[in-house]
Amino acid sequence: MAKKLVPAAMAIAGMLFFTAPTVTFAAETPTQDMQERVEAALADRPGGVQTSWNEVNWDDGRVVLTLDPTSSRAGSSVVLATDVVALAAVGGCASGTFCAYNQTGYRGDKITFSTCASSHSVSGLVGSVRSIANSRSSGVVRAYNGTTLLASATAGNGSNVSGTTNKLTCS
Repeated sequence: MAKKLVPAAMAIAGMLFFTAPTVTFAAETPTQDMQERVEAALADRPGGVQTSWNEVNWDDGRVVLTLDPTSSRAGSSVVLATDVVALAAVGGCASGTFCAYNQTGYRGDKITFSTCASSHSVSGLVGSVRSIANSRSSGVVRAYNGTTLLASATAGNGSNVSGTTNKLTCS
């Protein structure tokens, strides 16, 4: 009986091998839509430099806008948890920095700050901020609408934000 099972198992394995779905990954190339988004960011905040097909830097790289290719200003994309950079301290935000995202749960377009100034304007860069991450070893990041505190994140933590954020502060 065992001799009859071996050919059947080999036939099933062969069918699985030859009929397995092919997975293809989209190449990271600029699209007209992405270039328009980059140009809009540069128009919103002059003085930036496009450093890659989906990234703009200001202040010699101390402020970096990374546009999510699966995202839109409306924030309708779904990003799998496996898309988050593993080396980041909090939700895709590199250690030593703090970030603002246009979607909850550290997803979508992201602006990264590597220096702590008294106030950072986020108006026009990522649309509406829906989450913040503080990947620094100390201090607090706060999201405001004018003088109204919407959310805060202590070192090594993050927070979802409700309301319209126009500035971030850090201490």
